Amino acid sequence: MNNGFTYLCAPYSHHNPQIRELRYQMTNDFAARLMRLGFVVFSPISHSHEVAKYLDSDENTHKLWMEQDLPLLEKASRCIVLRLPGWEHSKGVTEEVSHARKHNIPIEYMDY
Repeated sequence: MNNGFTYLCAPYSHHNPQIRELRYQMTNDFAARLMRLGFVVFSPISHSHEVAKYLDSDENTHKLWMEQDLPLLEKASRCIVLRLPGWEHSKGVTEEVSHARKHNIPIEYMDY
């Protein structure tokens, strides 16, 4: 369907673990929807949520995840921002969008 892959960013962190889990589930569902449409998708939340279970709490930082995710974003052909509640206040989404703009990666905003 496209050249390259789609980087899917969405809000994740929240002081309420139930909201964080809901965001994880909604992002996974949305990634699956995009895949059904023929997109090749990398969802950092889908990947990181599971890997984080194997990190100590002092290792599991925003800085670590940005160091892991932003190099992948640079290789993407597009960035889709999933506008879940709170997306516009997300530190991670803000950083990812800024990075995509810096690297001239097209950004699309989509609702769940």
